[in-house]
Amino acid sequence: MHADEQIDLDALVQVLVADVGNHAAGRTARTVVHGTGLRAVVMALDAGRDLADHTAPGPATLQVLRGEVEVRWADNTVALAAGTLHPIPDAVHSVHALTPCAFLLTVSLPG
Repeated sequence: MHADEQIDLDALVQVLVADVGNHAAGRTARTVVHGTGLRAVVMALDAGRDLADHTAPGPATLQVLRGEVEVRWADNTVALAAGTLHPIPDAVHSVHALTPCAFLLTVSLPG
């Protein structure tokens, strides 16, 4: 994506949520920004599906665009609904879809 490009997140969410049932993992994603030092990915998960335990490659945020999710790490769980933004913990964490959902992950890449 170039500095003068725009992305219609609502339209992209519609496409990804509609397509999620076509994937055995119950998720689909599209990278919308990938440049030096920054990555942004819109991901859709079907209800009850997870992004298994993982760590972020750098400081990150998760913004829920549709539905509800839980971010889980250590002994913590935070529920997030559409319209909320939360920093991703600097720890092994997972994301669980409480409903069919879509979210924007933004990551600051090292180097």
